[in-house]
Amino acid sequence: LLFALFAISLLGAFEIRLPASLQAKLQSSGPRAGLGGAFFMGLILGPISAPCVGPYFGSVLTDISQHGQVGLGALKAFLFALGMGVLFIAVGAFSAALPRSGDWLVKLKQIMGVVILGFAVWTLRYILPAWSTWALWSATTLIASAVLGAFEPAQGLLSSLRRSLALLLLAVGLLAGLRGIELGLDLQLLPAGSATKTAAAPSMWLSQDLEGALAKAKAEHKVVVVDIYAEWCAQCHELDEKTWPDPALQAWLAQKAVLVRIDTDKQRIDLAARLKIIGYPTVILLDENGRELRRIQGFQPPAVLLGWLRQ
Repeated sequence: LLFALFAISLLGAFEIRLPASLQAKLQSSGPRAGLGGAFFMGLILGPISAPCVGPYFGSVLTDISQHGQVGLGALKAFLFALGMGVLFIAVGAFSAALPRSGDWLVKLKQIMGVVILGFAVWTLRYILPAWSTWALWSATTLIASAVLGAFEPAQGLLSSLRRSLALLLLAVGLLAGLRGIELGLDLQLLPAGSATKTAAAPSMWLSQDLEGALAKAKAEHKVVVVDIYAEWCAQCHELDEKTWPDPALQAWLAQKAVLVRIDTDKQRIDLAARLKIIGYPTVILLDENGRELRRIQGFQPPAVLLGWLRQ
């Protein structure tokens, strides 16, 4: 949501800036010469340049807060400062050759706004219903087509190519919107692709049936792998998308384990206390008698989870 807010700011809906009176006061006071002056002007420039760099640096701060790695976060902030410094050195050294601020700079901000908006939708895809994800992709693509000039006359070769790309994005956006309507209203508006005609492979997972999984494991002398999830859990969906389909992991599971997926948040609330669930996702390894061997929490890459299972 923060990324989307920053993106909307870059697209021109509003600006992240200090009040005009405070900006004027900062610009008119303080030393301007020497090392102290340089430091003071740097302090002033941060808030004043917030409309331009605020959304970018806000994205960096959001990423830092999500990962909680102080050293890596400090390095990212330092590299951001170095990048800003390079721009100022370039302006000072080649100011006569640089293009003046104008429509091209507004267009660049809008393009970066579309990129950050796309990242916001990509991040939310794990926790939103499929129809709303398609609707958001449709909105993002339609905004991108408008930014690139789908509704503006083309003059010259480059302008024509840009408008062609914009019209292509417009078509993609409309198709994505129709797909969202299909999923949301359970309609059939677009031709069905070949993938929809192929029968899905049978699932290896039992659903919500821990008791049945334990009985099957005892009969087959296997361990039980319990995948504890919640529908709103983004890392749970990431585990389904990136980890469980891994061929090496699938081969080990098919040979050694009985698999069961349990939603202790909505469907099997009775098992939350029994299995001591304190977070999602949680993967628990049980022996054939139901005794817990070990557990692991959070998203795990396939190699890590396979190594953990083999211990």
